[in-house]
Amino acid sequence: MILPFKIEVACAMHPTNDVFINFASFRSATASSIAALKQPTIRVIAIIAEGVPDLSKTGAYEG
Repeated sequence: MILPFKIEVACAMHPTNDVFINFASFRSATASSIAALKQPTIRVIAIIAEGVPDLSKTGAYEG
């Protein structure tokens, strides 16, 4: 079962998890992935979405 959570809440509830699998729609995948990148425990992000721009080419995330 997949339940919607705020990324910050999920990371606080599961501090040993370091992988974020993003099943968000293309409209929200970028924002939720950037939010996950800001979490100190997340090391790997897998995005399963269509139409997501490559952040390294758009300059949307500088970090």
